[in-house]
Amino acid sequence: MKISIRNLSSQALPISYGAAKKLIRKILPCLGKSKQPEEWLLGIVFLNDTRIKLLNQKYLKANRPTDVLVFNYGQNTADLAISLESAKRNAKFYKASLKKELVRYIIHGLLHLYGYDDRSPKDKKIMFKHQEQILNQIIHVNSR
Repeated sequence: MKISIRNLSSQALPISYGAAKKLIRKILPCLGKSKQPEEWLLGIVFLNDTRIKLLNQKYLKANRPTDVLVFNYGQNTADLAISLESAKRNAKFYKASLKKELVRYIIHGLLHLYGYDDRSPKDKKIMFKHQEQILNQIIHVNSR
């Protein structure tokens, strides 16, 4: 998988681009799907709430910021847009580190790429359960 990471927010990331790429490569085997991740081109862009709100308005007709947006272009090419401001707010609210919250958002976006949905309460429950299982697995592996 070729991974491109850009930070277009005015805030520093709590993790280097190289470390983020390593984490993503650890997440992929946990997804449990048959897609061949080595063939993917994945872009991750970190934005502020203003920019992600504009994308959310344009593509999902939702007039509010969100934490993660996924753009699957087909042909094994996709982008994840992640709000660094939302991650900071949620990390503070849930008493988690910003790094852990960002890893959660990356997992969430990758699950969408692998076919998971969170539009219905039932699907959301399934997706979030899997998301947290992967997060706990990755955090455990990363702390060794």
